Amino acid sequence: MRAVVSVIGKDRTGIIAAVAGALAERNIKKASYNPRSIRPIVAKSYVTVFTGIMTVLKSLRKKGSVTMEALYNGQPRSRKVATFLAILELSKEGRIIISEDGESVRMATAADRAAAAERADETDKEYAEGR
Repeated sequence: MRAVVSVIGKDRTGIIAAVAGALAERNIKKASYNPRSIRPIVAKSYVTVFTGIMTVLKSLRKKGSVTMEALYNGQPRSRKVATFLAILELSKEGRIIISEDGESVRMATAADRAAAAERADETDKEYAEGR
């Protein structure tokens, strides 16, 4: 557009040439802009907790016991968060057991569930007795 301002007072052919030059400059700038090149930078990956639950359960079914490092290693942040929430949810439901050191996870067995029920009954009795 600078070219248009500089030709004020010149004949029509000069103005037309200046406008054509400005449009060509604009087209060159537009051609250098590639919106696809920024998509990978701004794209976000959303992973649901359900997906995390399915991933954890599949790993446990294949291997029986899995280290936390194996579940999180090489995963993007959103998948790590979903996996963490999945482990909490599965543990709360009693479907998995987290090792005492917190390093590994395994599927809960019927014996684990029975032991947890016994501990819950004992806790309920203690609470009722006012201990």
